Amino acid sequence: MSDKIVLRNAILTDSHKICQLETNNFALDAFSQRQIKYLITKAKSFFVIVEVDNSIAASMVLLNRKNVGNLRVYSIVVDEKFRGQGIARKLLDYAVVMAIKLNKKSLSLEVRINNTNAIVFYEKYGFKKTTVLKSYYKDETDAWQMKIAL
Repeated sequence: MSDKIVLRNAILTDSHKICQLETNNFALDAFSQRQIKYLITKAKSFFVIVEVDNSIAASMVLLNRKNVGNLRVYSIVVDEKFRGQGIARKLLDYAVVMAIKLNKKSLSLEVRINNTNAIVFYEKYGFKKTTVLKSYYKDETDAWQMKIAL
């Protein structure tokens, strides 16, 4: 793995590259550039990216709702060529730190029920499957909602 890895807040000028990352990895469920710009500027969210040698290798959106004891990982994506390098773990570590700073009791996410690699990764991190969300994705695929207590 490169020595030039930076985790930082996303900015509007990142939106095109983030959109490419989303499209390359999520196809039907990718955020549009308009959605990305909204999440960066207006949503009650934290939008972070990981750069490796000045290329966007990953991104994560955390949604923070008032009066809710949970911080939601709304999206997390690592470009295929950067997988297996600990980047997703770094993003989740950041999410946990943010959740604790915000006095949240848990962190949650949704994952395709057939995305075995991601499910195994999240379970190793400490997430537990809590609920099946029927027809959650645009193609009608179910999702697992997963949570980790903090």
